[in-house]
Amino acid sequence: MFIDLDSFWDRMIEGGLDGNSDKLKAFVSYCNAKGFEPGIYWAPFTDWGKQGDRKVEGSDYSYKDVWTYINGKPLDVDGGRAMDPTHPGTRARIVKYIEFFKSLGFKMIKIDFLGHATLEADHYYDSRVTTGMEAFCNGMTFLDSVLDNKMLTYAAISPNLATARYVHMRRIACDAFKSIAETAYTLNSVTYGWWQGHMYDFMDADHVVFKDASIGENRARLASAVVTGSLITGDDYSKRGPWRTTAMKLLQNKDLLAIVGKDGKPFRPVVLEKGKAPSNVFEKRMGNKLYLGVFNYGENKTTMKLSLLRLGIKSPKSSKMIMGPSTAKADFSDGQVSIQLPGKDAAIFCLDL
Repeated sequence: MFIDLDSFWDRMIEGGLDGNSDKLKAFVSYCNAKGFEPGIYWAPFTDWGKQGDRKVEGSDYSYKDVWTYINGKPLDVDGGRAMDPTHPGTRARIVKYIEFFKSLGFKMIKIDFLGHATLEADHYYDSRVTTGMEAFCNGMTFLDSVLDNKMLTYAAISPNLATARYVHMRRIACDAFKSIAETAYTLNSVTYGWWQGHMYDFMDADHVVFKDASIGENRARLASAVVTGSLITGDDYSKRGPWRTTAMKLLQNKDLLAIVGKDGKPFRPVVLEKGKAPSNVFEKRMGNKLYLGVFNYGENKTTMKLSLLRLGIKSPKSSKMIMGPSTAKADFSDGQVSIQLPGKDAAIFCLDL
């Protein structure tokens, strides 16, 4: 298990990477004392400062030397300025940061905004590189060599196919928080991207946030993480609020956590809706058990009916609800399963085959 510092961890150091990092050291020590592995965040191909005369960390280059240029102008995407992945200044910066993280004892790194490394440019420092995807592979190969398999490497915003050879884990979709709409957004990506579980060791559904949402939305958000394959919590547990009570209730479900702990692989969608809508039923087989994740994204109570042939099974020997509202029901008869679920809620069932 990991505790990961996200963006803005640099506020915990004074005087840059060569300055006072005692707060980061204290964080690492705290994680280790509690039996967790410490993790950190970084965007290796993105400049947020955008001040061209600044020196690139670990090099004698200025940032304006390493920016990606199109039609002679630096390229900004999502608020960050793209850096040439092939440039020796970019590479020196990678070495500086990664060695800094490893020296402090960090065992996980979330790397973000990797799409900035794929952008087409007027030219790249390495003249043998002529396309954005070549530049991406060039930069990621170097980053991977510096990491040297010493940290769990976790990609956030990134190409879904090309990133797989360089990282252990990938986020299925970014910036989902607490609402049923954000659960649907996440599961849209699982519906059409579940196959990435064959390419990455783990997939995740972004940080699960309970905050002040309804208990049904809390269940749905947690269920979306289980269906995606792994679990990252995202509430601020240093502060008192309803999310702490919800976490104590939902995150102590050993049967639920066992699904995630087994292999970290995603469920598959059972029902494909028209257009861009996510599936509302997902399945995963583990031994002689079939797990069903069922979601109601709407406001009102609904009954979902599904042929057992669609699931590839006959009537199960037994079934139980691992997580869900007390009013949820699953009835198996006449070659089908009928599931009742209130609005903005979810349930996960375990079927013994």
